[in-house]
Amino acid sequence: MVVENVSGRASPMENPPGNGPTPRRPHYRTRLGERRKVSLPPSSPPLAPPQLSTMAFASSAVETLRPMNPVSSASATQPKRRPGAASSSVKDRTVVVFDWDDTLCPSSWLHAQDLLPKFRGHQISVIPDQREVLSLIGAHVARLLQKAVAYGPVFVVTAAEYGWVEMSAALYLPAVQSVLALPDVHIVSARSWYEQNFGLGGDSATWKQEVMQLIARKCFAAAASQDTSANGARAYRDPTAPQDAYFNFLSIGDSMAERDACFAAVQNVCGTFAKTLKFVEHPNAEEVLQQVELTHDSFEQMCGWDNNLDLRLSRAQLAELRGSPI
Repeated sequence: MVVENVSGRASPMENPPGNGPTPRRPHYRTRLGERRKVSLPPSSPPLAPPQLSTMAFASSAVETLRPMNPVSSASATQPKRRPGAASSSVKDRTVVVFDWDDTLCPSSWLHAQDLLPKFRGHQISVIPDQREVLSLIGAHVARLLQKAVAYGPVFVVTAAEYGWVEMSAALYLPAVQSVLALPDVHIVSARSWYEQNFGLGGDSATWKQEVMQLIARKCFAAAASQDTSANGARAYRDPTAPQDAYFNFLSIGDSMAERDACFAAVQNVCGTFAKTLKFVEHPNAEEVLQQVELTHDSFEQMCGWDNNLDLRLSRAQLAELRGSPI
């Protein structure tokens, strides 16, 4: 089934079931009788990644939104890609923030399939075809998170209430649970944190902006520390050479709220590049999988890019890469 949201940007899981009032469900326009199924069994080869050999992101896969001012005079020259895809110069100095719903978790597809819990204790029945789709997505999400955590701490920041990420991972993406439990992976409910610190009010953009500013302050202030925390989390290294004297703050999500919050968070942080990748809004399962794979295959290049990045994926570009009509 092809699902098109026509009611605005609000995520169906901004107020997830099981943690408060029943979520506000957006209204969907559907083409009745047309059931769109992801025909990607686990044995199928991965979707072709974008060709990003020059890291210009000018291919059909990604589109630059607008040029960004560099954070320091050293980056005013023509940006270049770092040799060595997994260069140690960018490892341990990259902080990655993922959105959850419609970025790593196919929430719009779950809603279209009537798989979201409607009340606390609601038993969800997943048929084999749906489980196959979710298993494939879960495997690729786990792979992406494992790659990201090799570069630095990973934060999953959601506008949903506390507990939704863990609950939805257990219900739909069990392969992701072990990665979410790693010491360098941190799950944050921006909504719950904001309400605890500022009281009720605000919106998802405000919640995420406050949380991402806190993450930037905490992580980059600790960047020179040589100590390892008691829970085994990674120690942050001080840059050892001029060409290495920068940090990455990378945000990946389906809304402009993450993008804006990322750039605002590092605006006054010297030597830090803001790098954002915006996914399509309200994706189906195939689009979630495709975007996760594209991000995995381009992750090293994004981290090694010596400047700010402001990127997005569009539905037309994803369809072009699949070789199928929109």
